[in-house]
Amino acid sequence: PDHPALTGSKDFQLSLSSATEGCPIGGTDVTKIKIKDLDHPLKRFIGEWTADATGYSGGRYSWTITIEGDDTDPTYKTLLIYDLEPAAVSMYGLSSSLDCNIFEAKYSDETQHLTIAENHFLGIYSVSDTESLDFTLCGTNGKTLETATNLDDVVLVMSPDERKLTIPNAWGLYGPAEEGYTFHEVYDGGVEFVKK
Repeated sequence: PDHPALTGSKDFQLSLSSATEGCPIGGTDVTKIKIKDLDHPLKRFIGEWTADATGYSGGRYSWTITIEGDDTDPTYKTLLIYDLEPAAVSMYGLSSSLDCNIFEAKYSDETQHLTIAENHFLGIYSVSDTESLDFTLCGTNGKTLETATNLDDVVLVMSPDERKLTIPNAWGLYGPAEEGYTFHEVYDGGVEFVKK
């Protein structure tokens, strides 16, 4: 944090090759480590955020998202959001640990909001050996599903005290169904994420 400029996060790998007193190492002998650069210009967004929400189907969700800088973006306007869609994790196992449920959010200097583009790819759920479902994340242009007329981007708005992120409009898990594409789970606008 004392470095005057953003230099990017640093990744390395730690391997255990032997242990003392005859202790077995076991199967987990390699791990990846990331040292995060704390000088990111959007560091107020970076970290872990928790939320509670009720889905359209009545399911109750409590979950944690992680926001990090995208080290591949030289403009520092792109952040990565991990595990934003809780139903995708609980119903289909589409988590960031499987390289699913990871979204690119663009920061706007004008609005000072984060925006995830409509139909951002979420992951593939293998239903059988011959079928898979391609899910996306979608927002709507209404605060509730009943008031929405079109799909839209997902926007995250930060509170003035920088302790909460709010998704103001309805949003959720969208994908194919028997009658065509539809929401598999949706949350009304006003979902708040609180900084851990």
